[in-house]
Amino acid sequence: MFIVNGPMSLFGNVIPAIEASVEIIMNAIERAELVRAQDGMRGVVEATQEAEDEWVETCKKSLEGTLFNDVKGSWFTGGNIPGKVVGSRAYFAGMKSFRNVAMDATGNTWKGFKPL
Repeated sequence: MFIVNGPMSLFGNVIPAIEASVEIIMNAIERAELVRAQDGMRGVVEATQEAEDEWVETCKKSLEGTLFNDVKGSWFTGGNIPGKVVGSRAYFAGMKSFRNVAMDATGNTWKGFKPL
């Protein structure tokens, strides 16, 4: 299952962010279906744990230098709940960067995904 604009997705204008997310999801589904048809694989798209951890760090770094990072106790970073891990809940490095990273992974290299 894919989630449009779920946790750690692009932060920005909602409509273009949704469009970018849907384009990436469609690209992944189309590629998985192509691999399934050609190679008889299952057509499953699943991120590796290493890729998930790397994306968390990428989102965390994208928060640096923003006002969201400077506000202590903010609900936006989880700082309002004692004991909760404080961190980025979105990707702040911009639309172009988000699309480049995601389209490369889903369209060219499958970087960060388990073999289908």
